[in-house]
Amino acid sequence: MELKLKDKFGMKKPKLKFGGFFSFFGNSFVHLSFVLPLVLSPSPSPSFSPLKSLHLLVLPLVAIIVLLICLLSFFLFSFSLLIHFFHFPFLLFIFHFFFRLGCRTMGRRSCSVGCVDQ
Repeated sequence: MELKLKDKFGMKKPKLKFGGFFSFFGNSFVHLSFVLPLVLSPSPSPSFSPLKSLHLLVLPLVAIIVLLICLLSFFLFSFSLLIHFFHFPFLLFIFHFFFRLGCRTMGRRSCSVGCVDQ
């Protein structure tokens, strides 16, 4: 999916690709989890020590955590854009509707304070 933009003089701006964000973090994830352990690994020796190869387990975990934090911040930013472009009371109405629906499916009736047992 591509988007063509024009500035105020009618000149075409470069195309924006929406997959760029995910491909950037995907590539950094691949580098952090696979390339760095190979570069940082000690030279093979006859005596194998688990402490020397501990970073082979730690770096992929760190890469996964960093990727999850980046994705979470991206989705929070997208949600804040939704609140900005759509009216905030409209979103509150949607959340209230689903809250009431959840209360009814649990066998409770809803009120202005929250879920109350029947």
